[in-house]
Amino acid sequence: MNTDPNNPADWLLLARDRLEKADALFERFEASWTGIELLREAAERYLKGYLIHHGWQLIKTHDLGRLLVEACLFNSDMEPFAETTQSLTEQFWDRRSPVSETPASASP
Repeated sequence: MNTDPNNPADWLLLARDRLEKADALFERFEASWTGIELLREAAERYLKGYLIHHGWQLIKTHDLGRLLVEACLFNSDMEPFAETTQSLTEQFWDRRSPVSETPASASP
């Protein structure tokens, strides 16, 4: 399936797909790291679709905070989503890869 990065509807289609998959995972397994990743990706795509719809020039970023700041320039009613985007970002990066509890430099 071909998509156009300058078409807001394509971004919304991709966002909806990820959100549906996250919902299906949650229904079957409850909270999961994969579900968090899918939710973060859905939020990113929804924001990009919204921004492109408003004439925003697409930039290559995965930073939800930056995208939300841009979206708030068009609609300040989106500001309450800051906590959610921050939480999704933190949870995503916390589990992006395994992390040792003790840094290697701290071992004797």
